[in-house]
Amino acid sequence: MTVPVITTPTDADVKVSAASRRADECALRTRDRFHRGTLRWVILLIVSFGALLMTVPFILMLLNAFKSPADYSVNGPLSWPTEFYTKGLVTYWNEVNYPQKLWNSTVIAGTVAVDMAAPAIPAVPSDSTPMTTAPITNDLAAGMICFMVDLTS
Repeated sequence: MTVPVITTPTDADVKVSAASRRADECALRTRDRFHRGTLRWVILLIVSFGALLMTVPFILMLLNAFKSPADYSVNGPLSWPTEFYTKGLVTYWNEVNYPQKLWNSTVIAGTVAVDMAAPAIPAVPSDSTPMTTAPITNDLAAGMICFMVDLTS
């Protein structure tokens, strides 16, 4: 008595068309694309909690900006303002010369952005020289630093 042997079909035995195989792969990718495992949800929850935690100081700063000094002294920094107090913001705006400080910050941020991007701009090569980074970038950085020092003083 012999025992029958069950074998699995090989690739040579099963003829699958390329279109059928592509359709199966596409369906598998689509299913995997929209399938969200538990680990992904846990990571999303942790990242969302971290993002919310990072906004807390900004919310406290905004709440305290509209509190009167008396309200801040009595209720502390974690309470809601009892009144909409803007005198502190107006005083700050007038005494600090805020528009000038805002302009300085804008110019400095712009020059830093341009200065950091300048090395990525290649120099115009001639036919005999290979393309290199612009040699002007070091002079540009020094000039911008001098300009920023003049602006802030």
